[in-house]
Amino acid sequence: MTLYKEILSITKKIEEALKNEDLSKNLALLIEERIALFAQLQSVDKQNNREIIDCIEQILKCEERCAVLAKDKRTMLKKAMQDTQNNKRRHIAYSRQMASPY
Repeated sequence: MTLYKEILSITKKIEEALKNEDLSKNLALLIEERIALFAQLQSVDKQNNREIIDCIEQILKCEERCAVLAKDKRTMLKKAMQDTQNNKRRHIAYSRQMASPY
């Protein structure tokens, strides 16, 4: 049971990391830790305990929220990258125009 609670806790931490602006520091470590916990689950006896079922349902709901947050973050980052590219193109075009003798 505690393994499931640990996975839920890590999943909630991932959700919080996705809500925050700085993803680079903690997100990869949290995901690695979560993967390691899931690997440990394979050696645990499967029980149909109501607490475990509730914990799994909470994990699934949290994963759904994480997926939505990740998609939103991806969209935001793609837009920022596109804006950067557009600004770079404008700068190049402006530089060429200023360098032109006409």
